[in-house]
Amino acid sequence: MKVFLRAPRRWVSLLASKLGCESIFENKQMFQKNRSMARNLIQKIFNVWKGSSLPPLEWFIQYDRLYKVGRHIELIVEPGSKIINTKKDYLIYVENSLGLFGYNTRKINSFNIFIFRKILSKSNFKGFVFYSETARSSTRELFKKINLTYLFENNDLGIIYPITPDVNVSEQANVKRDKFKLLFCSSSFNLKGGRELVEAINKSKFKKIIKLILITNLDDSNRSFVNNNDFCEYIKFDLTEQEYIDLCLKADLIIHPTFFDTHALSLLEGIKCGKPAIATNTFALKEYIEDSKTGRLIENPYEPYDKNGCANFYGVALKHALSISKLPINKEFSNKLANEIDEIIENYDSYLYNCKNSESMFQRFSEREIIFQWNKLFDGLREK
Repeated sequence: MKVFLRAPRRWVSLLASKLGCESIFENKQMFQKNRSMARNLIQKIFNVWKGSSLPPLEWFIQYDRLYKVGRHIELIVEPGSKIINTKKDYLIYVENSLGLFGYNTRKINSFNIFIFRKILSKSNFKGFVFYSETARSSTRELFKKINLTYLFENNDLGIIYPITPDVNVSEQANVKRDKFKLLFCSSSFNLKGGRELVEAINKSKFKKIIKLILITNLDDSNRSFVNNNDFCEYIKFDLTEQEYIDLCLKADLIIHPTFFDTHALSLLEGIKCGKPAIATNTFALKEYIEDSKTGRLIENPYEPYDKNGCANFYGVALKHALSISKLPINKEFSNKLANEIDEIIENYDSYLYNCKNSESMFQRFSEREIIFQWNKLFDGLREK
């Protein structure tokens, strides 16, 4: 089967390569601005539409022309949780159910639901594949809310987790460490709890032995904030995949104290390197860490999603994320994070042993398993 897979992220390019799919790579970081005036103007117009209650534009724009999908393509896999306009067979790889309505809760209205039902009832729509159990449960709840449960049940193709490189953790030697290395990786320093992490280390009783590696983007104020803490090492957020994995292998603890997320691939890559991790319980992150066994989960103080992964905010997701990123440092969260860091350092050998011997985790997220699941899915669609 000839498959086209749009690749908005590096890991999707890896998936396309492993599956032998045709793909087009396009990468844009959260909150990144366009460089040209013309593109900025187009983006502003698009943002006005995106923030309105009108149907998402992608429901009407010809997908095949936008991404130059060849005539020989038999199936399109859209990995951005988007419904698309195409005459070809397609399925949607769902990260977050809200993406089906343009990541805007205002668009979940009776007029759009009518169009939504019509589009998903067409024969060329082949179903949903989900990034995680949380992505699946949030979609189930959304369809239940809009009285289209049958459409969900008829099109549920199951869960296939995002693909990340496999790492042989059994060959890693236990080393005597003079510093305890913590690794944080995200392009969005404020939104992903970077400031709170720095504050937490200042409150840790192990501060003197901690080194914090920050792979991120910093504005002038945050650069000054980081530079005032000598335990911090700043690395610009433009590493290759192998460079990042090499740093994960040298780190002792992966930390992703995010306030707004769905699937943190940098966290998953670090976990697959056999390292304990600390993260908030945001969306699917709770599926990556076995709490009190392979790491620690902290309650997200802003609760952007409920227990099923449905939005607790109104309007555009990106605007809500931006509003969180502008809040002052959350001191209470920093205190909790400091306690979790101390707990893992005190019991590090136990956590590390659990990480390196978590068969269920390595099986669930292994490259081989993920490729097998996709090929099995394509074979099933081919036989229909």
